[in-house]
Amino acid sequence: MKDESFESDIQADPTEAERLMRGLRGWIAQRINPNERFAVELLCREAVANAIEHGSRNDPSKRVRVSVALMGNEVSCLIEDEGGGFICSPADWFVQTWPGEQGRGITILGHYADRVLFEEGGRIVRFSKRIRGGIEQ
Repeated sequence: MKDESFESDIQADPTEAERLMRGLRGWIAQRINPNERFAVELLCREAVANAIEHGSRNDPSKRVRVSVALMGNEVSCLIEDEGGGFICSPADWFVQTWPGEQGRGITILGHYADRVLFEEGGRIVRFSKRIRGGIEQ
């Protein structure tokens, strides 16, 4: 099977994020087995939402870049925003939050992804997830 990728560059705007996620959902549905689709979409959705809301502060003059790649039995994703970044340690991923509070995005990344890396002060988030049963052929 050849490696494949999905790439998009959008304005830091929730409406644009929904358009991107519709396209990504369709792309995922054709390539990833049904048991793994939810986790992959959730990871991407949370990372994009964080980049727009926290990174770019919902400023549509800023851009958010998304790249999702399928390689063998692994999905890898890179989300990059034009915001100021943040400071976060892996210990923060599993902090309990309660209804109505913010802060679940990084927890979700830590729970569903096999590996999460923050680069350039958090402006770039990379994560990967192994796909049980492999990628759809």
